[in-house]
Amino acid sequence: MSKYSNQIITYSLALVCYVVINAIVWHFYTHRFFDTQYSIGDLARLGYLVQYAQPRQEKNTLPKRQIFYEEWQGEPIDLITMGDSFSSGGGLGINNYYQDWLATHHNINVMNLPKLSPQLSNIETIYILLNSGFLEEISPKAVILEDIGREVPKEHGRQIRIQNWPISQIKSIYASKPTTKTPSYSFLNSSNAKFVLNKFSYFFDDNAFFSQVYKTPLSASHFTHDQDNSLLFYFEDIDNISLINDRTIERVTQNLNTLSVALEQKGITLYYMPIVDKLALYHNWVQGSQYPKSPLFEKLKEHPRKYHLIDTEAILTVAITEGEKDIFFLDDTHWTWRACKRIAEAFVFPPASQAPR
Repeated sequence: MSKYSNQIITYSLALVCYVVINAIVWHFYTHRFFDTQYSIGDLARLGYLVQYAQPRQEKNTLPKRQIFYEEWQGEPIDLITMGDSFSSGGGLGINNYYQDWLATHHNINVMNLPKLSPQLSNIETIYILLNSGFLEEISPKAVILEDIGREVPKEHGRQIRIQNWPISQIKSIYASKPTTKTPSYSFLNSSNAKFVLNKFSYFFDDNAFFSQVYKTPLSASHFTHDQDNSLLFYFEDIDNISLINDRTIERVTQNLNTLSVALEQKGITLYYMPIVDKLALYHNWVQGSQYPKSPLFEKLKEHPRKYHLIDTEAILTVAITEGEKDIFFLDDTHWTWRACKRIAEAFVFPPASQAPR
């Protein structure tokens, strides 16, 4: 047999092994990341932690739901919400919109409006809606601005750009329905190799040396899952803590107070709802507490506020202390319906004039 024949056989065997190994890993593990029938959390996907996955489908059963602008028939709107993925039902699962819980619990009409552009902050978008007359046309009693805690300094700890957009452009953006395209995947893809690599790396390091996802043990069970004593969290829960300082939070407070005054002139109350980072929420139960805790809520409460602060850290810490599990999804950066329900129950609407802010 010639040297070239041996090489062909060797390469062919290597190719066959490569295909077979990928097929095995795909069939038993990684295909779950791409199943279009179910969704799993972003942390399980980013960390290739299939054993932590909680497959779920979106299901809405509450009697009163939020109103989408493109379906609005002109009925009175009590409350407008605006935020990131938490305000868009991020995390999926059953009754995943906190707006539906607010609408049901308080029997009010709630409308969620996304930012007009990814380049704009929530505050900048509200100013555009205010200056254009769009907000006055809807005439809500209140607005909730929502941000994930780790993004608050970057979103609002800077100078706000005031812009003017024509109301026709705004209506066109909000009236258009977003389109989604389902990607297709082959069993031969990089996820298989990353899954195998992370599988071993997590034995030696909490974030597998280079992963965006940390995995650390908890001192108590907080999830209804086989891995109930573990916590998965996003790396920015640690990395962005350095941005939360007196200077940035003073600017955040100034920007929110200024907006609140502008809204009050139109008879609209401003609520601000930063979402507690997952690490910060479960920090008291992290074994060894080798990670720092975000001081966001403590810093926000140090400054005089003209807006109403929804303290999600305090509300959800009570729930966990009382023994309620699955406040957040184990496999996700997002909260579950249990958190949404707690937030709705703690929300005061309409706000009492004497209530502390």
